[in-house]
Amino acid sequence: MNIYVYPYGTSGKQLEWLIKYTDNISIKPIDDSIDEMSLEALKNEILANNGVVYLALSSLPSNYEEIKEKLIKKLKDNNIPYKDGEILNYAKKAIQKLKQECKNKGWDRIFTLVLPDFAKDKHFGNLALELEKRGEKILYFCAQEGSFLRALENRDESKNCILYLSYEYLYLLDFTTAICVTGKYNVHKDSKVIFIGHGMVNYGGYDDKYALQNFISSYLCVVGDEFMPNDSVKNEFKIIKSGYLAYDRDVQKLQEVEFSKDCILFAPYNLDELESVKPLIKEVSTKYKVILRHRYEWEESHLKVLGDLVDCVDIDMSVPMDYAVYGKSFVLVCSKTTTKNSFPLMALSPSVVIRPSWDYKDINESLGIVIENTSAGGGHLWL
Repeated sequence: MNIYVYPYGTSGKQLEWLIKYTDNISIKPIDDSIDEMSLEALKNEILANNGVVYLALSSLPSNYEEIKEKLIKKLKDNNIPYKDGEILNYAKKAIQKLKQECKNKGWDRIFTLVLPDFAKDKHFGNLALELEKRGEKILYFCAQEGSFLRALENRDESKNCILYLSYEYLYLLDFTTAICVTGKYNVHKDSKVIFIGHGMVNYGGYDDKYALQNFISSYLCVVGDEFMPNDSVKNEFKIIKSGYLAYDRDVQKLQEVEFSKDCILFAPYNLDELESVKPLIKEVSTKYKVILRHRYEWEESHLKVLGDLVDCVDIDMSVPMDYAVYGKSFVLVCSKTTTKNSFPLMALSPSVVIRPSWDYKDINESLGIVIENTSAGGGHLWL
């Protein structure tokens, strides 16, 4: 039987890896974005070769069912046999195979790092390396291609192993010592979870209900005493005073950066914050160079808010933020982003935090200064 995987996006590449890992079978991809690899181009070949199409879709997107129905209709219209649910089947097979391989190696302590490729997984810092130094084994659970390729660079069969699989199947993983995460995931009921978080998170800045729902874990990594969760929920976690894990790696990179310190960095979190800092950008751009941090979640329309001001700023779209930006910037202007906590350490310069209108406590005034608002006539920077 000849196996074709459709479509050939992230899920398709993961299914390809799973099939190769478990059964040592090579598949043929179907990719409608490439004419010669499209279903239309390959339909006769599939039928002639007694082929079967394995659907490869993530169930996470809100339009998952709609997309699946369209693909199935195309396959049925062409009388092409297909199977749905093969990612789940092969995920189970791959996890059980890896479990047995680790057992055969005598690995009894394995730490899973769930790598979503957010900011190139910088928030784990050198955690894998430090664990390996102490004799622990690492499972890189790679949810995206970027994470997978970086894990391959660090592959050492005596120290670590890899799963290339969406985190929607993380709940199947039942044999590792602990799972280290930077976000909220569904895990196996017997799993111990170490929550690291994105950046220098002040857990005390969140209300109790939010903290309990979003930082679900057995262990909570906290940068320091001033970043602790509220006393009312602190006992729900075992606290690890970890420091900022990314900092060790960042310091090495920053040694290669020239510190010119001639720019003001603005890092609004969303469209509302971008609109609110527009008066400040207009004010300071007449005197200083301005860098605007383009958040990865923004749409193209966000920058239209700036109008003609867009020509007066340098748009930084690097992910994670280029280290050179720290060297250029002598101050950060922001609000919600946790970068307000890490910037002073990285850039050796202060943060100016615009206090949100809602009750938000994630502000450490020892790292810079706070201004109350930026509405017309309400906020100015004296620099």
